[in-house]
Amino acid sequence: MKSSEFYNQIIQIATGAARLDTYYRALLQALHHHQTETPTWELFLEVLTEAGQIAIKNELITFQLTDLNEAVLTHKNGLQNLLEFLSNQIKMIEEQGIPTDSYFNWHISIILERGAAWLTNDGESKKKLPSNPTWSDLYFLFKIGREYE
Repeated sequence: MKSSEFYNQIIQIATGAARLDTYYRALLQALHHHQTETPTWELFLEVLTEAGQIAIKNELITFQLTDLNEAVLTHKNGLQNLLEFLSNQIKMIEEQGIPTDSYFNWHISIILERGAAWLTNDGESKKKLPSNPTWSDLYFLFKIGREYE
């Protein structure tokens, strides 16, 4: 997949008016559904899109992080970092709310776009993305997307 294709598809992901914590919960649910699949850029798009659909429809199910496959979590592929990041963000938003005077991005479409821009050099590159992405790439999309302007 080309960088520009990935970027252009990321910025089209519908999230409606879902709050960030709702999207993150939906993302945890989508990751639970896809946890045993081999990471690809196409899978990342599918997971992010699925999370948007879940968040818009507010079809969240309750499950614990311990429900995720232990073999997947112990594998050093970045999924654990992503899950911990999302869980910590949800907890922080629940406890403190979404700040209005922060330099962090708090709207999911901005986080997705800025994270994708960072991964793809602002979506301008016609070169292919690395052929073997890991869950760490998705983790960094969110981590950097929160901070990158």
